[in-house]
Amino acid sequence: MSWPQAADLGLTGPALVLPGPAEVAAAACAWVAELCTGSREFHIALAGGSTPRQMYEHMSREYKTEVDWSRWHVWFGDERAVAPDGEASNYRMADVSLLRTVGIPENQVHRMPADDSSLADGASRYNTALSETMPQLRGMPRFDLVLLGLGEDGHTASLFPGDPALSVQDRACTTSRAANEPRNRLTLTYAAINSAAHVAFLVTGSGKGAALRAVQERSVPAAAVKPQDGELVWFLDQAAVDSLQSAGQSVW
Repeated sequence: MSWPQAADLGLTGPALVLPGPAEVAAAACAWVAELCTGSREFHIALAGGSTPRQMYEHMSREYKTEVDWSRWHVWFGDERAVAPDGEASNYRMADVSLLRTVGIPENQVHRMPADDSSLADGASRYNTALSETMPQLRGMPRFDLVLLGLGEDGHTASLFPGDPALSVQDRACTTSRAANEPRNRLTLTYAAINSAAHVAFLVTGSGKGAALRAVQERSVPAAAVKPQDGELVWFLDQAAVDSLQSAGQSVW
């Protein structure tokens, strides 16, 4: 897909700059609805966080009857080691804001088992599910779309600065540790994310300027997201771009 209206902000892909979070949600939903049009299965990895939640809520309202949800296979980019009905669970957020509303078949929602007594066993189970269910590209799952957020420290999914998960290349899902609670996580690896056909960052708010500047400088985990045989796009709101400018980097 071409992005004639995209800005070159010196990030790792073209950026669509929208007025605010609601417009980011609407634009991302329209793009996803176009991507998933067709007759085959659509494999998507969802992100956690407030910006993706707003997108999911918009999609459940505006696209409930416009999308063939029966073809969707829903995966997750990362998960916290909490119960699936816990307040911090990415699965719970997605379920409440999207999944239970649009009627995706239950057996096509693939929750990351981060609540297993052994996180390593949970990662192994997810790797098995990914390899048995999804199309593969060079030994990695070939997602149609991976949605990502951006933390203020430059992390994405649960790939945090300095964590050993950053160097895992031989599997799609691994354990990781966050700087904040809940610290124990499961996450997709770069190997899986960079094998996707499409990857999108959703970034809103005035607190992301330093992280965006670090992406420009290629010094944080999010900067290593570069699909090998796919497309990467950033959906940003004006507050995020303004905060990038105020962080000392000229972006126009």
